[in-house]
Amino acid sequence: MIEIFWDQELKTPIIVKDNDITTLSKTNTEYLATISSITTNNIKAILKKYYKLGFKIDFIEFKRFRINFKEEFHSELMLNDEELNFIIFKETISYGGKRFYLDSDIFVFLKDEVSSLIDSGIIIIYYSELYKLYSDIFIEYSIVDSEMLQIILEAIFPEYKFLSNYCIFLRSNRTKSQLIKDEILRIWGNTVLLDDYEISNRLPFIPFPYIKEALGREPFFVRNSKGRYTHLERFIINEEEKEHIIAYVDKEIINKNYISLNELPIDSMRVDNFHLSDGAIQMGIYEILFADKYIRQGKVISYEADNITTMSIMRDYCRNHDRCSLQELIKLEIDLTSEIHYSLAMESGYSEMVRVDKNLFVADKFVEFNIDNIDKAIDYFIKDQYLPLQKFTVFATFPDCSFQWNLFLLESYCRRFSKQFSFDVLAYNSMNVGVVKRKVCTLSYHEIMIDAISKSNIELIKTEVLGFLYDNGYIGKRTYSKINDLIKKVKLKN
Repeated sequence: MIEIFWDQELKTPIIVKDNDITTLSKTNTEYLATISSITTNNIKAILKKYYKLGFKIDFIEFKRFRINFKEEFHSELMLNDEELNFIIFKETISYGGKRFYLDSDIFVFLKDEVSSLIDSGIIIIYYSELYKLYSDIFIEYSIVDSEMLQIILEAIFPEYKFLSNYCIFLRSNRTKSQLIKDEILRIWGNTVLLDDYEISNRLPFIPFPYIKEALGREPFFVRNSKGRYTHLERFIINEEEKEHIIAYVDKEIINKNYISLNELPIDSMRVDNFHLSDGAIQMGIYEILFADKYIRQGKVISYEADNITTMSIMRDYCRNHDRCSLQELIKLEIDLTSEIHYSLAMESGYSEMVRVDKNLFVADKFVEFNIDNIDKAIDYFIKDQYLPLQKFTVFATFPDCSFQWNLFLLESYCRRFSKQFSFDVLAYNSMNVGVVKRKVCTLSYHEIMIDAISKSNIELIKTEVLGFLYDNGYIGKRTYSKINDLIKKVKLKN
């Protein structure tokens, strides 16, 4: 265990080492007491100049040390290895299997620099970031990494709290997230909006990922646009606006059990909060007025017990309509989330209705499926375990179902109604991409593609494989994130 004590009056380090000083005979000990301070200082000078990255105690290093000493002072070092070893141990600390000479100047520098940072209001410093900022100076003075820096800081500032990655210059039980939140607010100033990189520049001793994490996790901070944030104290909302919004939201939740943030009456707030996007205003209103009363799922707020989500609202919408277009579902998705994923719209439609063409879903009651005969027709096409949807090109053998058969209708049938077949695909789409497979087939979609490629005899290079998958309806674009793994497994299979 290395201990370094900082003498506040003398402004010098007192080093207590880990009991690794070589034991000398009484005669040698007495002799060393007579060694001049000049010799000792010369040894320290060699350590400082030639061994900034540490001195390893072994025979070869002792030889190099003597060569360096002679080149520097033009005289032989008149100490044997045991005596030199004693002086080195006496003047250095052990770290990482080496000995390091620490000049008192670096202690003075750190004492002054960190004290100045504390006086400026900084309450948390990550050793890694402090080390990066002053790395040239630290290397010059043989502080080789942030862990070594931590040891020295603990010696200089024993009154503060030192954890594995950071130190806290504050007597507090606050969590790391709370401390970082406090630091962000400390440097925020009077501005309404700040970029995450600007915040990071103002907090150089906190790693950027932790700043991003705090901005995203803490409800107090509100995202205005990509990488740009405000916080709740920057919102302007008067009592009249509060009363109006609360009354409106409570009424809507009583009527339909939920409300989307997009429905909030924020017209009067846009003037006073002109810096902020509608999305930021909506989130601010929720945190200020409703966070303690309702839960939020995406942009949908409701009572927790109701367990209402965007998907449950969209599925309920489908259950209560005889027919709706894909565009209607997409619009509903946008109204609820302010974003377009398409998959939410399609999943809700496929789960509750029948897709009878590219843009139309109808209620189950309008479609009459003769399941046994339809499965027989599908079985005629599928000779193995699966077949790409796009390979179904003729529907003459399919029984009437009140709508003209097409690939969208077939996919919808296989997803929910078939006894013998199911549908599999990487993602919901409107390009008829995917496969109809037997329910007894246990292959994943990735494994299906491996099987299809291995049977195709195509050249196993990216362009050829991607072209095959795209042309045969397994993927909707000529890219696939797992293409390398796919090709590797095809090669192993073949």
